[in-house]
Amino acid sequence: MGMMKQIAAETVDIVELTKGAGYEVNPEDKPKASIVVDAYTGRILWQDHIDEQRDPASISKVMTVYLVMETIEKGDLSLTQKVTATKEDQAISNIYAISNNKIVEGVEYPIEELIKMTLVPSSNAATLMLANAITNDSAKFIEKMNAKAKELGMNHTQFNNASGAVAELFQGYYQPEGYDASKPNQTTARDLAILAMDLMNRYPQVLHYTNSAVVKTMEGTPYEEKFDTYNYSVPGAKYGLEGVNGLKTGSSGYGAFNYIATYEKDKMKLVEVVLGVGNWSNQDGEFIRHTFGNAILKYVLEHFSYQTILPAGEHDFDGHKITTNQSLEMIIEKGKTPEWKVENKKINLTLKGEFLKENQTFPSVEVVAESGFADLPKEPEKRQQTLQVYIIQNAFAFAVIIGGSLLLLLVLIGEHRAKKRRKEKSINRKKTD
Repeated sequence: MGMMKQIAAETVDIVELTKGAGYEVNPEDKPKASIVVDAYTGRILWQDHIDEQRDPASISKVMTVYLVMETIEKGDLSLTQKVTATKEDQAISNIYAISNNKIVEGVEYPIEELIKMTLVPSSNAATLMLANAITNDSAKFIEKMNAKAKELGMNHTQFNNASGAVAELFQGYYQPEGYDASKPNQTTARDLAILAMDLMNRYPQVLHYTNSAVVKTMEGTPYEEKFDTYNYSVPGAKYGLEGVNGLKTGSSGYGAFNYIATYEKDKMKLVEVVLGVGNWSNQDGEFIRHTFGNAILKYVLEHFSYQTILPAGEHDFDGHKITTNQSLEMIIEKGKTPEWKVENKKINLTLKGEFLKENQTFPSVEVVAESGFADLPKEPEKRQQTLQVYIIQNAFAFAVIIGGSLLLLLVLIGEHRAKKRRKEKSINRKKTD
């Protein structure tokens, strides 16, 4: 039974892979970094330059939304709570270079609508309105972003603004004190995968805003707007791939074209990050990034599937029986069955694998009942050694059992002999009589 391996771009030509998937691409446009992870465990299934720092551009907005969802969870905000647009909010939405939608002074915008505007049309104005709903101090909000990044284990991430657009583009309407107004945010494919995985698992409702090719905001009001998603891998979009349900795109002159894709289908739950596709001078990069991303994702799906390693119930395990109430399941390489062992009343997998973070591990299940020898490994040599240790450690118990059995046998033999003698005496008395 072979050990599982993550697929790496070192052994796969991304350009040829993408062409083989049916997309026409140029080598100079290929991603600078990419990663695909198992969103259940954090195990890396594909990687290429995952720790190289890049400008995530508008993908930065995912952290802002994360903090909003966390604040809602704490009860300090709600999806229905309304934020009244200021004169500054409207002015920001009118700046051509960073404008993605219309914000009107005096209009009350529900938090939920601002989340939609932030994630789909990537509204910079809506993003700042969300940040201000948490704290009116723009510098303190960035501090919160960096603190959360550190808490999540995003060790190579530094935020300098809330939206991914450098502060100097806001024409004076956004000036976080203590932060370089010309400096973009910095992160890595690994760190963004950590963020997306945690958001996907902790606040899955966010994906309801990102899983459609077309989204309407402020529906049924005079301020209704309709947006086509920038995530062209969502079903119904130009490069739609069944199972993709989010998450966010981003592009800038510093970072080129980037996106995060979340995927859920047939129990497969994945996060993909693609960074640095194409060149900012060619806006076709908005589409090109999805051809590379789709090809990588399809490749992973061809090689991995969600499998049941050990179903719940009773199992024969090398001379004894074990019982589990839960099945042992995970995303695993197709055609491979991982080894497992009983250890400390748990069934653990004996796999090698690289994870996003050090504290992430393979799944395990509790052994609720067992009979026979405990904690026996499957390998013959290790099993023999374990049995030897087991016998030595339990020698006294064995002696008591054997001694008790011998004593019982002697008692039974004694009783049998006494009974026989009594019978013989009885016969002799009858003969005398």
